[in-house]
Amino acid sequence: MQFNKSEENINKQVQNIRFLLSDVDGVLTDGSLFIGSDGNEYKKFHVEDHSGVALCQFGGICVGLLSARFSESTSIRAKEMMIDICEQGILNKAKKFQEICSENNFSNNEVAYIGDGLIDIPAMKLAGLSIAVNNADEDVKECADIITQRNGGEGVLKEIARFILSKQNKIEKAIQSMKEKVYDS
Repeated sequence: MQFNKSEENINKQVQNIRFLLSDVDGVLTDGSLFIGSDGNEYKKFHVEDHSGVALCQFGGICVGLLSARFSESTSIRAKEMMIDICEQGILNKAKKFQEICSENNFSNNEVAYIGDGLIDIPAMKLAGLSIAVNNADEDVKECADIITQRNGGEGVLKEIARFILSKQNKIEKAIQSMKEKVYDS
């Protein structure tokens, strides 16, 4: 990961995180849309993002999605990953960010936001920890506290989950809980 602030400041910010809110297109996907001649839309999601969501959930961090586009594919993927907060068709992401925080009792400094496009910058500026994917727009990267090693669509949620939980000293417990409740059950 690349830090745009001192590692000491990043470590302090990470300690407060209780909610991970992510854009979808360009973060959970590579930004490509496949539209068939029948009008059906298809997206390619990385399977490891589901592991990232599970790690967060076992580590006590809620996960939500906030997308400017509505897509049934996103709704299906959110349901598969057991993400209850999935807001789509939202162009004013800063306003919806505030609403989500208010409705779920999160303060801004308890939220990590992952984005890739210019539309994400207002929400990123509100978040306690702002994260850009490696292939994000340059202005988004400049705004971010952290830039991931992975590009959007390459399992970014897992990279972020491992990072945050490691810094919070919760990763081993999250993995153990996942093992006991999922793999060994």
